[in-house]
Amino acid sequence: MLQIKLALLEKEVNNLVRTNMPVSATTPLEIPLKPTEEWQKMLEERDNQIAHLESQVRELDMLNEDLIVCLDGKTSNTKADDEDVAEEEVTNSKGGKPIPFTEEANATTSL
Repeated sequence: MLQIKLALLEKEVNNLVRTNMPVSATTPLEIPLKPTEEWQKMLEERDNQIAHLESQVRELDMLNEDLIVCLDGKTSNTKADDEDVAEEEVTNSKGGKPIPFTEEANATTSL
């Protein structure tokens, strides 16, 4: 089929040039082509890469879902923890000002 197209193009060029000299055209036999086996191997390698990347995407998607579930569960706990810390600062304060726990521990150990 390619040879037919090349022949048609060659005729068209000859008509445009209007000379009796034929225009040389590169035939498909002169074009160095990779053997079919090489193309098949390249396609198989690409398919393997795609399959590997798709499995990584699925794994990351599952990990992402697990992380979202974990974070959603900890979000409410984090708010409760923040309230607990605020209460501890108030109860462990001197003169109405909260004292960081490290300073309080240092003051206790230096006594």
